[in-house]
Amino acid sequence: DKKDVIGVYGYDNQVIALEYKYSRFFNEELEISKNNFIEENSYNRSELITKLEKDLDGYGNTKQLKSLGIKSDALDYCESLGKNWYIPSSGELKKVFKNQLRINITLQYLGMPQIDFRRFWSSTLESSKYAWACCSNGGGWGDGFLYFRVSYFDYVLPFLEL
Repeated sequence: DKKDVIGVYGYDNQVIALEYKYSRFFNEELEISKNNFIEENSYNRSELITKLEKDLDGYGNTKQLKSLGIKSDALDYCESLGKNWYIPSSGELKKVFKNQLRINITLQYLGMPQIDFRRFWSSTLESSKYAWACCSNGGGWGDGFLYFRVSYFDYVLPFLEL
């Protein structure tokens, strides 16, 4: 694994990279079963958010995308960091954003870069053309955590499975 990537220990044996990159998720439409999607139009708003929160397997999602031979700048970036780096799921990103203020206070104390308030790709798919991206405007679920259905450019915040 690359030794120069600085990360912070998150939860459940995961490290969150402090280096993120603006990248494209989809280079092509995916050839993947509809069972792998959390489609926006299939659920009411409350059900949709519950489904997105419960997806906590970014490592498995990323592994599946790789096994399908998906071409993605976001996947390439994670692979460039070394073995076991992956695109987090929607639920994993929610946990980071929910604790973002605490994480950033710790990082500031250590003199390290903080996690920015940006929109990040998740490995949770909405359809064969869209993935879910997540952002926060204040670091807490109750004060502005949002999900977006996107297909083009956003930031990827890699996680490392230990």
